[in-house]
Amino acid sequence: MATNLNETVDGLKFPLSKGAKKDSTVTPGQTPPSSISDSGLASRMKEALAVPVAGKSDYWYIEDLSAAKKNESVFARFLKKKELNSDEITALKKEAVQSPGNTRAKIQKLKKQFPNNSELYMLSAICTNGMLLNSSNRDEVVRGLKYAVREGAIGLTSNGVSLYNCESFFKIYFVMLDRFKRDQARTLGMLSEDPRLRGTRNELNNAIKATDFLYNEKSKVSNIINHLKKKLKSSNYIALFNPKDVMQAVQCITNGTPKDPCKIGTAAEMISYLYAITLTFAHTPLLSRLVNKILSLLPDKELSLLVRKISLNSVRRFCFFKLALAEQDRDEMIKIANSILKENAIGLSKWGGAPVHHSYEADMFFNLAYVAELTPGIYPANEYLGIVDRAIKAMETLAEKDVSKGHAYTESANAHLRRLIKLKEDRSSDKS
Repeated sequence: MATNLNETVDGLKFPLSKGAKKDSTVTPGQTPPSSISDSGLASRMKEALAVPVAGKSDYWYIEDLSAAKKNESVFARFLKKKELNSDEITALKKEAVQSPGNTRAKIQKLKKQFPNNSELYMLSAICTNGMLLNSSNRDEVVRGLKYAVREGAIGLTSNGVSLYNCESFFKIYFVMLDRFKRDQARTLGMLSEDPRLRGTRNELNNAIKATDFLYNEKSKVSNIINHLKKKLKSSNYIALFNPKDVMQAVQCITNGTPKDPCKIGTAAEMISYLYAITLTFAHTPLLSRLVNKILSLLPDKELSLLVRKISLNSVRRFCFFKLALAEQDRDEMIKIANSILKENAIGLSKWGGAPVHHSYEADMFFNLAYVAELTPGIYPANEYLGIVDRAIKAMETLAEKDVSKGHAYTESANAHLRRLIKLKEDRSSDKS
């Protein structure tokens, strides 16, 4: 398992430039290898199948540097130098844009002095991305972007959440997915039509579908970030939000004092910000560990926080459901769908007959409908009809309890209701 990110990227040549050596991938008109026993093709296949999802490969294991820091002895912490101050970090951010190569070299030295500094990891990712902009070596670019994404993900997970870091990470992440997807397509084109490779082609096609799904989350993530940039004061754009800040806001909410000051404004505003930015992470399976970390800070005993927690967890679970769908893993799809149904049913039971004002409240109802609409043919007939019936009841209840501005959720609830009734009719006729 790769864990030491303080070292220079393995096999990556710096500086990267337009003069970098071209890669040696097969171009149109060339004869692709006739067998996967070809070592070069086998290596490309291995890389193409390593979809950037937590748990899919050792490479995409995302460390939490703050956990390592927490476990340090008091003596070890005493010996370490004081942390970089905000002015030094601000200066590095400017330098990273103006001179990524020189700044990256400086950051690597600083990482040895401050190995748990999340800001340095994100800045290193930004520099690596900047250095790749002028490279014409496709393999080198993909490899470098993967490294930058992994560094950025570690930075965010290690108490490095800020809107600046979030936006920086996703700029690199979606460029990497685009280049990775192209690399997958080239590898698929290199596979021969040999019948013995049919299974290999199918496996790669499934990996490509998974990458397509990850990339298609871009618009959702971008919309959230752009919304936050409009809402958040510019002075808070680079502000880091650590667990202590979140716990302070949670305490205020729990105590019934949501208007108490907290980091960016009131405690209520802090929780709203946290929910929105965590949505971007929930849409990104690679950041599943970060989502876990944030959700662990939200207690179940406070209903308004529990409902947000269920909403975020469901978004994440639906992402993994769609990845399982891409891989045609029926058992995993059922397992995830059951988790979504169970969690949202618990939320609805605690919600009771309360009116629905916010989107994260409506999510508990909609999630039952989404599961029903995504799973026809997966469950046994009787079990599936039960899922549809619960979803129909949820849509009827949501339409009744929707008191949001302009009854924003009623139209969608009725649209889902029509689809669910049609699904029930179709499945009932199939059963008969």
